Amino acid sequence: MKNTLLSILLLLASILQSQTYQVFNKSQESISFDLLASQLKDVDVVFFGEVHDDSIGHLAQLDLLQAIKKSTKNKVALSMEMFETDVQLVLNEYLEGKISEDVFVKDARAWPKYATDYKPLVEAMKSDGLHVIAANAPRRYVKMVTKNGLSALDKLSDQAKTYLAKLPIHVAKGKYEEKFAAVMEGHNMSGNTIYQSQNLWDATMAKSIHDYQKEHTKEKILHVCGKFHCEESLGTVAQLQRLNGKIKTVVIISLPISEYKEMTMEAKQKLGDYLVVTGI
Repeated sequence: MKNTLLSILLLLASILQSQTYQVFNKSQESISFDLLASQLKDVDVVFFGEVHDDSIGHLAQLDLLQAIKKSTKNKVALSMEMFETDVQLVLNEYLEGKISEDVFVKDARAWPKYATDYKPLVEAMKSDGLHVIAANAPRRYVKMVTKNGLSALDKLSDQAKTYLAKLPIHVAKGKYEEKFAAVMEGHNMSGNTIYQSQNLWDATMAKSIHDYQKEHTKEKILHVCGKFHCEESLGTVAQLQRLNGKIKTVVIISLPISEYKEMTMEAKQKLGDYLVVTGI
């Protein structure tokens, strides 16, 4: 039954693909995900930056995942911002068929639109016995930093700290800080605890990816996250490079056609290695 449902989802995604999105390379030439996947031979980690509420972008994620599975002969792991590091055991138990879906969704604190947005990805991995990485920092610790700053993490137990990037958390300066300040309408980022929380997210996701890649060097990792976390190879990508500068990455950014049309060629090329333009 589950394999039948997955097949139906894949068929629907295939039917909708040509009408809903296009994939562009650096030269802004339209290409297929199969061709894109074939160009990732030497890449260790593929970042897919999404707009969280873009249903078309989620269809594209599934298509990309299937293309990578095909090109790597299933030597791929899926890393997700949408699950936090302290629920990895629960996620593993579901993937292994030890617990029911309703228990998994509740105990893994799945995002509200899990059933429509992320379930197809998880099921595509589950059907082939592949691994899914719960990559993000637990929200309770993120809220702690937002309220009291990164220094609050020093008071956590040793066990709690295992769910986070190694302390002290590196806070990015320069371009990323400037981009975040622009989103926050020019607020000063010096000592800004919300920006510190953003860096905690990025650093923890980077650590999750790094630790898995270190133990599974023959597997390619597809990491899905909000696009701000990986645009221009900043955020999580930069944090990952700090951990291991030899890891080869590619960034794919999904964005609506309305935003794409307003961008210059230079801006499009800086945003990511590939762009998925939705709503076409």
